[in-house]
Amino acid sequence: MMKEMILEHNPIQYQDILGLDRFNEINELKVFKTDETLGILPHDIPNDSFIFVDRKAKYKKGDYILIKDSRITKSGMRITRALNNKEKDYQGKIIITIKTY
Repeated sequence: MMKEMILEHNPIQYQDILGLDRFNEINELKVFKTDETLGILPHDIPNDSFIFVDRKAKYKKGDYILIKDSRITKSGMRITRALNNKEKDYQGKIIITIKTY
């Protein structure tokens, strides 16, 4: 028999970043909204979707990750596929995307 653990987290917002209340106690989950006006999105990730990023997750080559990219804005980030296991400007692994309508 497996014991179920259900965690409830309320959504919170700070400027343009969404998160889940008390989630930092478990790991570094952040939620962002995609915006293709700041750059081209990978074709698998639609515009205006929410991406959940685990900032402490391990990743492998080919995973979608978030990296720093100051060419967009001073504190800009972009989505890319990992080219190796040690990306220089790694900010987190995308673990889920949700499209809003």
